[in-house]
Amino acid sequence: MAFHGASSRNHGKIWNSIQKLFESGALSHNYRELLESSYGMRLQADYGRKTEIALDNETLEKQIAGLKNFAEEAKAVLKERGFIL
Repeated sequence: MAFHGASSRNHGKIWNSIQKLFESGALSHNYRELLESSYGMRLQADYGRKTEIALDNETLEKQIAGLKNFAEEAKAVLKERGFIL
């Protein structure tokens, strides 16, 4: 979430904000778990941190499809609220 050139590094705040958007009806799906697992995958892939998430093709394809849906929905919310054209 970037505002005036700054972005939050507090993932918990971001995930909670996503959950609140879902609870308010702005998003049709609660993407919090998807974003948390994607972050865990990144830590595992980039830094070798142990997670319970399998990094196999099936899991990655499912994550990518979910993230595409999230991106499309988030873009629609941002357009609706006047943040982007």
